[in-house]
Amino acid sequence: MMTQPEAQPGPHVRIWRQPDGLWRWCYVDPGRAHESEVTLTGHRAYESVTEARDSAVAAYPGIELQYESRPEADAAAPGRAPLWLVVAVLVLILVVRRRMRRAERPHF
Repeated sequence: MMTQPEAQPGPHVRIWRQPDGLWRWCYVDPGRAHESEVTLTGHRAYESVTEARDSAVAAYPGIELQYESRPEADAAAPGRAPLWLVVAVLVLILVVRRRMRRAERPHF
């Protein structure tokens, strides 16, 4: 019985999330029998998977997209606090400072 060769993937865009939380993409053409693979990485990193995908689709419309990281992992980047948390901490600091200043004032 003959086995069929594995289908070679065609040209595609690979999208992944870097350790710093930013998203990148690259065009990949695996080449054919005796050709070498061609990989062209996009020139910048993106804050969201949506931005990376849109950039890749603009550069290579209609091409297959392959995700190395799950797009739903597009939450706050590791090591970065969400904006709402930063604002909440700043408000808390201001409230505590104001109360401390009032407590230091002499009461007559």
